[in-house]
Amino acid sequence: MMNPPPESEPAKVQPSTEQELALALLEREQLTGMRHAVPPRRKLSRGEKLLFWALRVYVLFMLAVVAYQIIIGLRLEH
Repeated sequence: MMNPPPESEPAKVQPSTEQELALALLEREQLTGMRHAVPPRRKLSRGEKLLFWALRVYVLFMLAVVAYQIIIGLRLEH
């Protein structure tokens, strides 16, 4: 009769890729530290930067429109 592995030890799984193999070999503290690592920023192309700036301008414009509508609405109530 075989005894099941203790609860503190994770079940052994056969990794299918090199990355899974590397992750399976890491200790719990190393794995936790690796998961919290922040990847480096991605370099954006000129078009992507332009798109993000256009979105920022749009959001600011819409905030101004909403603020204006709230102010107009409050004035009309009085």
